[in-house]
Amino acid sequence: MRYDPPFRKSNGLIPTVIALAVLAVLPFVFTDSYSRHILILAFVFAIVASNWDLSLGFGGLFNFAHVALFAVGGILVRYRPQGDMKVIAYVCLASLVVHPCVVWAMGTWTGLNRDEFRAAILTASMAPGINSYIFASLYGRVQKVAA
Repeated sequence: MRYDPPFRKSNGLIPTVIALAVLAVLPFVFTDSYSRHILILAFVFAIVASNWDLSLGFGGLFNFAHVALFAVGGILVRYRPQGDMKVIAYVCLASLVVHPCVVWAMGTWTGLNRDEFRAAILTASMAPGINSYIFASLYGRVQKVAA
């Protein structure tokens, strides 16, 4: 069963133009910071919901990849990469390029089947996540680099 959104069934140009005009006027109507903050949150979640509608409705994919990218963006805003940028670049290169290449070579050498090989490559290509930040906080070293 294919999801067929109403935008496709009707002329969606007029409602889209009206919605964009309303969005262009809203910052001039709501001038206090709290109302703008609420509007920004509402619109960000509307964008995430519309992206999920696109991936599930049109593509038939049930995934949360766009939510993960949204979360990574929020984390990068909260914990700005600071400190030695050479070390940060080295950590990114090692964890996102070298580690999957080593796993690919070992998987090819050991003769993993297709499903095991895919799982190993995907697991290796994931960023280290919160573990590196926990250990950096625990030992009080390179917390900004780990973030």
